[in-house]
This record gives sequence, structure tokens and C-alpha cells, in this order.
Amino acid sequence: IHSMLSRFGKFSEELVRRYTRQLLLGLEYLHTRKIIHRDLKGANVLVTRDGVVKLADFGASKVYREGTVTDGMKSLKGSLFWMAPEVMKGASYGRRADIWSVGCTVVEMFTGKHPWPDIDNGWSAIFTIARSTTGPPLPDGISEMAQDFLRQTFQYEPKD
Repeated sequence: IHSMLSRFGKFSEELVRRYTRQLLLGLEYLHTRKIIHRDLKGANVLVTRDGVVKLADFGASKVYREGTVTDGMKSLKGSLFWMAPEVMKGASYGRRADIWSVGCTVVEMFTGKHPWPDIDNGWSAIFTIARSTTGPPLPDGISEMAQDFLRQTFQYEPKD
């Protein structure tokens, strides 16, 4: 997705919806197998010539087990601008951190840029995102349905 955005610019809402639906199906597949991706972003979402979305780069992913110490992961994995606040804070987190990253990826598809346009360096990202409870700014000109979807992905809930 990242290379498509670099080449063609931001996506239409119809295309964002199509890719997001597939992204969520892929994420559901992982989560039902107790895998958290931990690095969802446009650069890690591939699109085939037929428009089929594929999740990529599982280097940061982790298998978790309910009721064990791995349930509450605390390691800082992923890409700063797509990380959930609980990950930034080093707090326990689970599958919801992937959902936050989906929201950031949707913002990326709508804007053609990383989801926090007013942040230009890593330290600012860490401090701003760690304090956020609402997520990045919502893109202008998107439908109420898309805004509602994004608000739901950016609910700050550090535990699943």
C-alpha cells in the first residue's frame, strides 16, 4: 500500500473500504490463531495485481497465550507512527494494539501520508502518541461512516 500511495497519492474512500475489509479479514485470521502482528502499516500491506491484500513482515509478530505472562506483552515493537499508546508507554497490550494500527493505516490510505502529520521526529511521536486517547487527526472529506470506524479503532483500551 505504501508504494501505491507514493506512486498514485491518496486513495478513494471506496478503495480504502475494499482494502480495509481485506486487511481486517487477514487480521482476524491471525488473531484467531493467537498471533499479534505488532507492525501493521501501509508498508507491510501488499496488494496483488488483482487487488488482493496480503499482510507482510511478521518479524515483530508474537504468539500469545491467554492466562500466561505472554498475555500482557510489554515490548516496544512496530513503527512509531502506527503504534498504539499502550505500546508506546510500555504497558501491557494485546490484539487491540493491532486494531489501533489498522486505524492508522486507514488514515494513511486516506491521506497518502503517515497518520500524524504534525509530528516530524521519533521523540515527538513517542510523547504525543503515548499521551493520546483519541488517535491521530481524522482526515478531511471522509464520510461519517469512515469517521465512526476510525473513532472505534482509536479507542484507548490497553487490555483486550
